[in-house]
Amino acid sequence: PDVAPTLQGSTRGFELLGLDEDQRQGVAVSVISDQFRADSCVALAADLAALCDDSKPFDGAYCMEESRTLSISGRRDGADCLIWVSDLTESAQLSESLDAKIGETATLRRMLDLLPLPVWWRDSELRLEGCNAHYTAALSDDPKSGVAGSREADLARRAQLAGTAMSESRPVIIDGERRLYEFTEIPLKTNSDKEQSGSMADEQVGAQVGGYALDVTALENVQSELADHIAAHADVLESLGAAIAIF
Repeated sequence: PDVAPTLQGSTRGFELLGLDEDQRQGVAVSVISDQFRADSCVALAADLAALCDDSKPFDGAYCMEESRTLSISGRRDGADCLIWVSDLTESAQLSESLDAKIGETATLRRMLDLLPLPVWWRDSELRLEGCNAHYTAALSDDPKSGVAGSREADLARRAQLAGTAMSESRPVIIDGERRLYEFTEIPLKTNSDKEQSGSMADEQVGAQVGGYALDVTALENVQSELADHIAAHADVLESLGAAIAIF
């Protein structure tokens, strides 16, 4: 009669499989699948049976009851069925964390694109790394070109060296219309930057820099109108024949 295949192996392998000491020698191979969650149990039992009965190799990831994930591979070598086991739990957790970060980053990028002002960020060499949709539409047809020598990069360099935000206003032609923008560049300090010792300049050299621009054209127009209004009143007062003093 056929004899059910039995399990032999290393202590570490048995530990990963969750088998007690009394289960570690001479136990039926089918016992392995009993340590896993229902869906993984069915899949692993089928893979083990195919390996032992039909010499069909397999590779898969299987979830255990205690929230661990094992990578198990099986190969046939003559009369023996060889099984390799490794713990994927940490890798699975890192993968889940990476997926969460990717999703969070995508959400933040969508939010940046919804902002009604240009936003951008630079690497430590002040090359433009990324920007939102409004920056591309308002300030650059090609956000990857000509940034190193631009006035924005000069402002970013000053902010990087000073370790604080720097702002300046300058006109920009957009769709043939003159607009006045206030540009601000800010060093992006990380936790590691804050923990480092040394002078402020030493800490900030090499820091990433973020920036944004505010359209202050309307404010400039209001200020210009106010100045004209005040000048007109002054002209009227100067043209009067009566003596007038304002205290």
